[in-house]
Amino acid sequence: MIAMVPNREALQRLARLRVQWRAGSGGAPVGSRRSRRPGSSREFLGLRPYEVGDDVRDLDWAATLRFDRPFLRLYRQEVGSSLLLVIDASASMAYGEPAKLDYALGLACALGHIALAHADRVGALVFNESVVARLPVGRGSGHWRALRDALGGLTAAGAAHFGSVPRWLASLHGFHGLAVILSDFYPPEAFADGLRRLARLPLRAVTLQVLSPQELDPTFDGELELADCETGETRSGWIGPAQRAAYGAALTSLAAQLEGTCRDAGIRYVRASTGVPIVRCLQDSLVRAGVLCRERS
Repeated sequence: MIAMVPNREALQRLARLRVQWRAGSGGAPVGSRRSRRPGSSREFLGLRPYEVGDDVRDLDWAATLRFDRPFLRLYRQEVGSSLLLVIDASASMAYGEPAKLDYALGLACALGHIALAHADRVGALVFNESVVARLPVGRGSGHWRALRDALGGLTAAGAAHFGSVPRWLASLHGFHGLAVILSDFYPPEAFADGLRRLARLPLRAVTLQVLSPQELDPTFDGELELADCETGETRSGWIGPAQRAAYGAALTSLAAQLEGTCRDAGIRYVRASTGVPIVRCLQDSLVRAGVLCRERS
């Protein structure tokens, strides 16, 4: 069970939002709704192998019979209508009240529900030292249950090695959608190269940095011993106003470096605090960032 998934009433309200896609390279933002059937209003782009969860009405029977495997007709309006949720489950994500991993999982499920409510395809990938869980992209009410099952029961452990994620994404031939990466992006050096490699893939990416109020505004005071969540390294010393101010400046600098790396790679950067309710984060922060948009009446 995922503790921070919004309740049913909240999910129904969130369905008034939709994922903001981009139609093709350099295209203007468009909504996620698709035409119900192929027709002249959609520009035909080509074929790709059928995947579980695809709309069988878009099967190309001539290609299916010729190659003895199912193929799907791909149209301009469908490019990008797949959402991949990439979630960091390394040890540092256990920190905070609530834990950053719990918040990230609840946020990921809510994003998945929004996409599935508009007949878009959703998949998931969870990583720490390697890829530890994955869910192929699919759609429909059954896939909503599959998403919750795939993300349920996860615990934060190990170090973050993001380098394997772009390689896994590159293996998803035909994926041209939106990848949302939910992480605290700690340590920064574990993510920089991987984020740059994402720029070479045919997808749109968003980094959603999840931080706790205890990290953003710590109240530690006095003689303390601090331990690194992932390396186990400890450091003792006195913490007072001057040390907290230096920490705040360092945190601001690291966030600016991450945002700069993302900007150079063409990746949207968004910060989320676990102290902000998930529904508010979706309706406010992610709408302002252009990740979500409100349904037109």
